[in-house]
Amino acid sequence: MNDPQPALQLWSVLTNLPGVGVSLMDDRGGLLFVNDVSMEMFFVDPTVDYRGKCIADFHNEDFVTERLALIRRVLDEQKPIRFRHIYKARHLESKIWPLTKLIAPDDEGLRAATAPHCGEQQSGDDRAADPSFDSHVLVVTQEVDPSDLGTPASSGDPAEPQDGQTSESKNSEETILNSNFIDLGPLNVLSPRELEVLVLLGHGLSVPDVAKYLFRSPKTIERHKTSIGHKLHLQGQVAMTRLVTQVGLDLKHAALKRLGESE
Repeated sequence: MNDPQPALQLWSVLTNLPGVGVSLMDDRGGLLFVNDVSMEMFFVDPTVDYRGKCIADFHNEDFVTERLALIRRVLDEQKPIRFRHIYKARHLESKIWPLTKLIAPDDEGLRAATAPHCGEQQSGDDRAADPSFDSHVLVVTQEVDPSDLGTPASSGDPAEPQDGQTSESKNSEETILNSNFIDLGPLNVLSPRELEVLVLLGHGLSVPDVAKYLFRSPKTIERHKTSIGHKLHLQGQVAMTRLVTQVGLDLKHAALKRLGESE
């Protein structure tokens, strides 16, 4: 048997890197390991006990369906995918690897971090994890600067929505996918129209310009602007511009379906 210490040391370094979320999941969304950073990124309560549970126990159907499709594609193709999504109003980028490509079957040190498959009960110290790791993925997530993703700056074109959020990397074998959903965190209090107005104002358009763009009266846009300010505790367009720039929002984000939103 190989010496597990190098694998354990590498695992310890990876799972304790500042700002790096790390999780192990099976093909049914079973949560085998989630580090503290990933808990803070994706869970309402970062102290909840996830062991033996699935992502479906903590997230809505849209989130679960999209993630399971990603996991299945990674496992079917045995190639990693880079996945970009906005969650809790933060731009996140997750790299998803098929675990068999990274871990040998006899790396017992990493196997010790696993938990039962989704829906299976754990008895004592028994582990139900698949010893071959053929149906598992490693997910490494980091928050990214929106400007690094090609998001327009706060002035100029606010970026029209485009059909199809999926993109494939042209200059490498890597596949890059964008989520079809968005979680706006504290901005979820805004109506879809208010979010559009916020984005346009945040990209430097005046109230009359926004009114023309949305085929509404300036009085209507001013009313939306006032409502946005009340809901988000913002005063003036400068504060709105700062927020839109910080979150990295443009109109294509306003067009995305919000996670958990009914049709």
